[in-house]
Amino acid sequence: MRYLFCILAAALAISCSSGKKEKASDAATTNAEMPMHGDTDAVRPPDTASAPKPDMEHFGPVFLGQSDKDAVVALGAPDSKSKAEEWGADGMMHEDWTYKSAGLVVNMSFNKTGEPNKSVFSISAKAPCNFKTTAGAGIGSSYEDVKKLYAGHTDGEATNTAEIVVGSVYGGIIFQFTGGKASSVFLGAAAE
Repeated sequence: MRYLFCILAAALAISCSSGKKEKASDAATTNAEMPMHGDTDAVRPPDTASAPKPDMEHFGPVFLGQSDKDAVVALGAPDSKSKAEEWGADGMMHEDWTYKSAGLVVNMSFNKTGEPNKSVFSISAKAPCNFKTTAGAGIGSSYEDVKKLYAGHTDGEATNTAEIVVGSVYGGIIFQFTGGKASSVFLGAAAE
């Protein structure tokens, strides 16, 4: 009797778990997979909610969070470094590394106590910088091109005809424009 009970319990457990898998796969069906009813010529609007989030950290060979050692490998030694200052907003020490010929200023942050493990906090670029974001925007990109590349991911309240904010000022990319072309690019947190 005990043997029969164990077999029945195992069979019940297997049948219950296979039913859960079917329900999970049914729930995974998205609106994109659902057939459209009505006018077959209708065009479905883009689904910006499921659009992949743009990479707001990489700019050419440098990226937010990159260690100082890896930044030196990627960019070489900076032309100059500012004196480290403590920022009240985050309590971290910050110093600017300037790369004149690359048109870059890389802000490094680190703890004020212990071994100073520096990492890239923000990236500022101006001409003659030729680096691009992962999406392909950089100095000289047109306002319309940047707007298209980051459609659905811009901050409508912070964006205007002279500036496009991708993500937010609390973490993202800020493109500033002169004459319809990007004259500066900033990656990181511009506000706390």
